Amino acid sequence: MTALEKACCQVQGMVSELKADFSSALLELSRIQHGDAQLRESIEQSRQQCSQEGARLQALVFSLKHELGEALCHIRQLSDRQQQLQQVLEATQLDRGQVVGHLVQQSNR
Repeated sequence: MTALEKACCQVQGMVSELKADFSSALLELSRIQHGDAQLRESIEQSRQQCSQEGARLQALVFSLKHELGEALCHIRQLSDRQQQLQQVLEATQLDRGQVVGHLVQQSNR
């Protein structure tokens, strides 16, 4: 075998090795791209779920805020009514005291 034939055989061997390495690299790239696509899809699903959960929590917070506002309004109304009843009670007790005093004075006459 001549030197040229040896060199051609070596070149053919190197080309075959390069083809095999290139095929392996393409296969690995394909696996990486597939994994990347799955990861992107998973991230998007997680983002959507988080967005939905955030919207649900926001709605719950607004609902709670509304309910607390209504409760506060009722508490204020009850407090006002309690103050009115307290004033009526105090006035009634004062009137009662005056009536009792008047009756005591009349019975002493």
